Amino acid sequence: MNNLFLLREELRENGERLAYQFLDGLNWKQYTYLDIINSIDYLTYFIINNNIFNNKVYNTGSSSLENTLLTYVFLSVGSSINISSYDADSFKSKIKENNVIIIDKIEDSMNFKDSENNIYITLNETVNEGVLPKVYSPKLMYKFGLLGKNKIDENKWRQILNKDFSSNLTFDRKEESNLRIIESLENLIIDIPDREFSNIFYQKKDLFSLKICALMLIHKKKFTNFYNWKDLCTNLKETLPTNLFIDSNNLYRLIEDENFAEKPIQELLGKNIKRIISTDVIDKNLIQKVSSLGLELINL
Repeated sequence: MNNLFLLREELRENGERLAYQFLDGLNWKQYTYLDIINSIDYLTYFIINNNIFNNKVYNTGSSSLENTLLTYVFLSVGSSINISSYDADSFKSKIKENNVIIIDKIEDSMNFKDSENNIYITLNETVNEGVLPKVYSPKLMYKFGLLGKNKIDENKWRQILNKDFSSNLTFDRKEESNLRIIESLENLIIDIPDREFSNIFYQKKDLFSLKICALMLIHKKKFTNFYNWKDLCTNLKETLPTNLFIDSNNLYRLIEDENFAEKPIQELLGKNIKRIISTDVIDKNLIQKVSSLGLELINL
């Protein structure tokens, strides 16, 4: 999968089959593979119509379908992307170095007056159109992309679809050692039975974070994702998941700190989760507690 055209063709094979569920307010909604192709197209239309090419993108978003699509669309238009954890102390300098900022939500420490020329994309908030053109959500980008479809130069759009992704993707740490982990992750995802559903709550900013949702899509496995603890604790059982992808920091909080999770762990996980997939879990007590709950820990 080197470009958007190949990604779209992979997804088209499954057509109207369920790919993804998400919360829209209080209601669960579903995306088919064709819906995701439409989302890719609308994001591309939006970027073309707003001439957002060859930008520097600072991405602090969690692993999610929306963040995955945004990342690959920006790579397809020649942008460079730095995937990084949000840090209030360094944020002001980061926005001066970058043009596009992808975040989970608007933080109180963010001062938009310091960044008149930046575009913000918030993954997990409803955006009032009064803050445009400075702040967008993926939902608004889909809307404006669809509305601007008839303005698109078809040849330019097809050139973007067939252009290989920019290789200018960086992380806060060196990720060469994680290439082996990604191979293991892909093999694991391939082996997930088609009937199973997976939940994703992965907030480390590493190569694993970028690849989870992409590999779930390519190998046609059903999933949803969460951005924060409140949504996780309230809705984890709703999709009857068998697998939970979670980073080691949040796994520790989930198992070791019931005050943080606000619910007993057995109640939170429900009866359906059988496997927890994580990385870099080194705490032996944590590993033992996961096992004592009757769960399989796959520690990549």
